[in-house]
Amino acid sequence: MSATHHLYCVSLPSTSVTHVPWHPSALYASCVPDVMTWHCHLGHCSVQSIVDMAWKDAVEGMTIDLSSAPPKCTHCMLGKQTHFPVPKLWEGPKATKRLERVFVDLCGPMPCVSRTGRLYAMHVINDFFSYVWSLPLRSKGDASSVFQLQHKHVTTQTDLPLKCLITDNGKLISKSMHEWCQSLGIDHTVTAPYTSAQNGHAKHVHHMILGCHRRLRVAVGQTGLTHGEEKCALRECWRS
Repeated sequence: MSATHHLYCVSLPSTSVTHVPWHPSALYASCVPDVMTWHCHLGHCSVQSIVDMAWKDAVEGMTIDLSSAPPKCTHCMLGKQTHFPVPKLWEGPKATKRLERVFVDLCGPMPCVSRTGRLYAMHVINDFFSYVWSLPLRSKGDASSVFQLQHKHVTTQTDLPLKCLITDNGKLISKSMHEWCQSLGIDHTVTAPYTSAQNGHAKHVHHMILGCHRRLRVAVGQTGLTHGEEKCALRECWRS
């Protein structure tokens, strides 16, 4: 090793180098595809179907390596996974006082704009006696401010505090809303993502109100009712 250049030195008996003429060549390697390879090529077919196709010679020239068990396919696990059904009955005790538990959910956009320019609606349901407040909204971004005003009005009139607020992962999830709930001691409970059935109380109200609205529009369109008769038809729709 050269101490000056930090390189290894090779002593050769002769300094002549013989050049061998270069010939073009190609190297081939054969690899038998395994089950996972055929699984990806055949559109994520089941392993048993692939093995049956190979043993029964369903496809000409289908060689397969069965020496090792195929690994779990991540794409199939994500695409075929399911969740347990949500029970239709509400689990847990029902609220025993007014404003002890309140369900909130947004609905819209509606097929037509109201007279005041509202396209959305926010339904607030009191769990104690299932009383519903339907609050019209111009946009979903107004949900937090409108709910806070409604909360101030209801708590002032009833002199009762709101204890638990149940919403989904929608427009009522924000930093300002979180700080507002903490300042008033409100327990803000959020349902699991993509599990709207956990807030089924509010979803049922959506279907009920929209169903009454559609029946009223059909009744008014077919009979040509006046404004007073339209109110009577609305009451009949609610009773039915």
